[in-house]
Amino acid sequence: MIPEKPDRISKECRFDSFKDGKVLYGKKKGRLPAMGWNSWNAFGSGNTEELTKIMADRFLELGLKDLGYEYIVLDDGCYKETRIDGKLSNEEVKFPSGFKALSDYIHSRGLKFGMYNDIGTNLCAGAEVGTCGFEEEDAKSYLEWGVDFLKVDNCYYLWDNATFSKPENARYSFAPNIRAVRVGDKTFSFQDMCVTGDRAVMEDDYVTGIGTFDGTGPDASPLGKRSSELVLEYNAQLPKRSPYRSSMQQLRRKIRESGFR
Repeated sequence: MIPEKPDRISKECRFDSFKDGKVLYGKKKGRLPAMGWNSWNAFGSGNTEELTKIMADRFLELGLKDLGYEYIVLDDGCYKETRIDGKLSNEEVKFPSGFKALSDYIHSRGLKFGMYNDIGTNLCAGAEVGTCGFEEEDAKSYLEWGVDFLKVDNCYYLWDNATFSKPENARYSFAPNIRAVRVGDKTFSFQDMCVTGDRAVMEDDYVTGIGTFDGTGPDASPLGKRSSELVLEYNAQLPKRSPYRSSMQQLRRKIRESGFR
């Protein structure tokens, strides 16, 4: 079921909470990052079961596994274009044996098996099998297939940038909640500023929903009321000794010396 609004991110998972010095869950020192091969750069949506097995074999022949490269990851193009009974399924021409059989083969080589999905309704290449609204069903499928690694992309998400500049794909792109803006040694609360458009709203002591109806292209990026901005009008007075003022003075002098008008 497709949700009607995005989930709220808990405070401890927001990007601005990472500076608290705490170690993220499961993070260990002295451990290599996930390293391996992803099918997209080499084959795009044209990867196949046979090609994937060849890559796994070559990892061993070249000694890559001994160097820490252990993940073989399927990217876009491996699923059917639509769900079957609400579930993901393999593209039968390119992956005739199914994902469980391929996973077993990868594991038999001492490697780890990875797959791909998207937080939106569609995958980046367009297949209507994005995990949005099907998170629980897809998690069960990945467990059944023995998936060790999951790459999650950001295409076709209902509340983020759209894909391929198609108007029907356009949704909303939002900035974080804003309580205040600091300019030099002065701090301005959102009450000192002006909110344009009709998308953003004021909640308690912050402004939320600032963003643009965005199709990621000039022909599909409407402006006006479908875009909300937080505007601060500020008359900045530069001190006599400032890096910016000095740079501008040097630039003007060089222009005069060059004879350019």
